[in-house]
Amino acid sequence: MAAMGLVLALSGGGRLWAKGDPTFDETLKWVEKHRDDLRAEWHTTEGPTKWQPEDFKNYSGMQDWFWDRTIKWTAKSECPHFNKALESDGESYSITRAVAFTGLETDISEQPSTKDASYTKLVEARYTWRVKVSQVVPDPVIMDYKEYLQRTNQTDNRSVDVGAYYYVCIMPKSDANQDAIIEIGDDQRVDDGRGNITTTKGHKQPVSMAGIATVYDKKMAERLANAVGHLIRLLQNQEHPKEAF
Repeated sequence: MAAMGLVLALSGGGRLWAKGDPTFDETLKWVEKHRDDLRAEWHTTEGPTKWQPEDFKNYSGMQDWFWDRTIKWTAKSECPHFNKALESDGESYSITRAVAFTGLETDISEQPSTKDASYTKLVEARYTWRVKVSQVVPDPVIMDYKEYLQRTNQTDNRSVDVGAYYYVCIMPKSDANQDAIIEIGDDQRVDDGRGNITTTKGHKQPVSMAGIATVYDKKMAERLANAVGHLIRLLQNQEHPKEAF
């Protein structure tokens, strides 16, 4: 019955797979088919916070000039991309997700002699999680925005204005090594809306969980978690780990 339940979850309950459990390739095709449902968009507000240009700190008479900065963010998380095989080490599997942030930034001046300003800030990010399949729990955990921030020790300094969304997270086993899950953040492209484009250096570090997807609908998050769990079990049980499915 468990296998039947998994098949129904992946297919949406509309039909059964022809031969037993879905294969690795069939599961990836299910993800691709539902990629539009495995995205999320949400809106947050950051601030207002006190802000001033860096060079104002060096000029007498301007050191006390500040703006109230508020940024209204729109975040768009894409459907995760799943590799078709293990890495060359025969034990690591990679999942990648792209996220774009658009921020409407408004600076309200405290000084009558200076002007208010508005800009549109763009940040493009891409994350890859490299998990050692033998050291992770095959059943991903679903958590909401607040719980995810708490579990990852992030500061909750933004209010969520519109959009509920859920994280699908791969967790390490209780006895896993520290490097069971590695997060790789690519260099981020930042357009400040003032004609300046910069690059924020990426990172590579072990993490306590892999938040591989953000999904708007909780039921779709549950279905994706079932699919990912099925992929992990197939990877854990295959006889020739370096071969693609």
